[in-house]
Amino acid sequence: MAGNREFLDSLGVTLQVLRLLKGHSQAATARRAGIRANQVSRYETGQVLPQLGQLAKILDALELDVLDLVISMRLLAWMDGVIDEASKPKGLGALGEAAVGEVCRRAFEEIGALRNLSLGNQKEDEPCT
Repeated sequence: MAGNREFLDSLGVTLQVLRLLKGHSQAATARRAGIRANQVSRYETGQVLPQLGQLAKILDALELDVLDLVISMRLLAWMDGVIDEASKPKGLGALGEAAVGEVCRRAFEEIGALRNLSLGNQKEDEPCT
């Protein structure tokens, strides 16, 4: 099914971008998460869908949460569509590594801003009312 393939690819790219933005190698992320390094690679390349427990460990290792992941996936999908329209061949790869890094850095800043908006004035550890 195309939808599953697209989801796996999107999740993998997002995990890789977030890991790189945090400045971690696959080995360091795996060590911090308590999983094998080849598993991180398999998740990032979309070969395997991580179980929720494995995904939570990776996010913890990157000091991120599910909200960061979901927002990042949406932002990267949007950016890839915009870039695809502006530059052929396809997608982020057409821009080159430096430009992709800058786009991702800006997206990460945007994630922080969106996260703050979603929390409003409420403290993170307070329950929603």
